[in-house]
Amino acid sequence: MTDVTLIKKWIDDYYGEERCFYDFETQRLPKTKIVEGREVYEKDKYGDVIYENREVPTLIIYYPEILVQSNVYKRKHLIKDSWLKFVDFYNKPEFTRTTVTMAEHTSRYFHSHAQRNQIGNWSGICTGGSTTPFAKAFIGFCEDVKLEQLTEENLWYYLNCFEEGFSTESSSTTPYIHMSKIVNRSKVYNWDNVFNVNNHTFQYIMACLDPKYNLSTDEYYYDLQEVDSLLQNIIDGKYKHNLKYSYSRNINTSISIYPKVDGVYYTQGVENTINTTSRMKILPNMVVDCTIENNQFSNAEFEEGVKPEYLMGILIKLNTKINEYYKQYKTDELSQSSAQLEG
Repeated sequence: MTDVTLIKKWIDDYYGEERCFYDFETQRLPKTKIVEGREVYEKDKYGDVIYENREVPTLIIYYPEILVQSNVYKRKHLIKDSWLKFVDFYNKPEFTRTTVTMAEHTSRYFHSHAQRNQIGNWSGICTGGSTTPFAKAFIGFCEDVKLEQLTEENLWYYLNCFEEGFSTESSSTTPYIHMSKIVNRSKVYNWDNVFNVNNHTFQYIMACLDPKYNLSTDEYYYDLQEVDSLLQNIIDGKYKHNLKYSYSRNINTSISIYPKVDGVYYTQGVENTINTTSRMKILPNMVVDCTIENNQFSNAEFEEGVKPEYLMGILIKLNTKINEYYKQYKTDELSQSSAQLEG
C-alpha cells in the first residue's frame, strides 16, 4: 500500500493548503491478497473467508465549497464544508457535510448524488456505475494505492475527477435528490397545507382544550377563539406539552406543522432542538463542529379569507367528535348502572 503520509502530502500540495487528514484504527476485516493484479479475499480449506484484526487507514479529503451545477438545466447550488472518506481505500467512499442550511437540513440534502441524510452522519455516493469517469477515478485511486502504484501525477488526475464529479448534478444517472427539490420555506401557505388535520390532530386539540357544556341541549362544544388561539400558538412555536383530560381514549398527539422558531421545530408531539453547536467525529483523532446556517423557518403567512372558513370546518368536526364521545360515555354509564342494578 502506498504510504498514507505521502498521499496526504501530495493532496495538500495539490490544493496549496491542508485538505487531507488521516488516522488508523483496528478493525476486524477479511484477509486479502493480490492475485494477478487484483485484490481477493483469502479463504480457508472450507471456502470460508478468513478474518483478521488490522490497523486500517482512514483518509479524509476536505472541500470548503463546491458549486454543484446541473448538466442540463441552468441550476446552481453552493454547498459548504464537505468531506470525502476512504476507509482502507475501499472503492466506495462516503460523503458528509458539517455545514448545511436549514433548507438542506429539512430536505436531508448533502449532495445531489449522495444519499439523503442528516448532519452528523456519513452517506454513500452514487457514481453512476463503474464506467463513468467519476467511478473510474474512485476505482483507479483505490487500486493504485493498494498496489503501491500511485504516483503524484495520477493522484492529481483523480482529484480533478473527484472535483468534476462533485460539481455536477448529472442527468445520465438518477440523483438521490435534485437541487430543485431542496425545500424553500419562503412561500404563502393555506391553513389546510400548514396543518395536517387528521384524526390524531383532532384528538390532540381535544386533549389540550376543555369543552364547554350547553345545558339546554345537553351537548358539549369548543370555543372558536380558544381553538383559534391554540392553532396560532402552535404555529408561533408555543407548543402545549401538558395535555388536559379528554374524553378520547388512547390519545395520539401526532401533529404535523410548519413552525418558525429559530433553531427549534416540533413534530409528532415531541420537541426537537436543532443543535447548532453539535460536533462530529470525522476521524478517531479529529472532531469537527457541525453548523446549521439560517436555522430559522420562514414565517408562515396565510391567505386572506382562508383561515375563518377553515377554522369553522375544524370547529364543526371537533364539536361532532366530542359529542360522539359524550354520547358513548353516557351509553357506557347507563349500561354500567343497569348492570349494577341487575346485580
